[in-house]
Amino acid sequence: MEGLSVDLLTEALTEELLPELIALDRIIFDAIGDRYGDHVWREEHFQKRLEQKWQLSCVARTQGRLVGFWIASRRSPTTVHTHRVATHPEQQGQGVGKAMFELARKQAAQVGAGQMTLFVVLANRTAIAFYERVGFSQLKGDPLSEFIGDRPHAAIENNLVLMEGIHYRAMHRAL
Repeated sequence: MEGLSVDLLTEALTEELLPELIALDRIIFDAIGDRYGDHVWREEHFQKRLEQKWQLSCVARTQGRLVGFWIASRRSPTTVHTHRVATHPEQQGQGVGKAMFELARKQAAQVGAGQMTLFVVLANRTAIAFYERVGFSQLKGDPLSEFIGDRPHAAIENNLVLMEGIHYRAMHRAL
């Protein structure tokens, strides 16, 4: 995509872009509802300090306008977990998600992680197809159980994760 820039999302940049981050999250939620998740992110979600979040998250902008974000943090010594990804509906299919993924992947490898993980709503077939195109695959069996661990709000059903009444696919990608 012409004019696309993808940059690390620092704490300072988060503060600067906070209204745009919240607005973009709302646009996605309004467009696809519970295929995106169970709630819209608010200030505290974007501002929350997580291990190495500022080294692992990024934003995409075109002509100064926010068109995407990828929020990730260190989950364990070997794993970087993606918490939220958004691409503006007008820019989907134009390489924004792939560009953000490439920076997130590079940063995850740079901090020594061996894999990336994420949850995606099972009904969001477009997102699942994207993650599969960039090398993610579904976690199943014992690896899925280990990934879920002792999360009190998550249950495993037929290799899917049920949280807040929504079925998610847990996915991972080796680095």
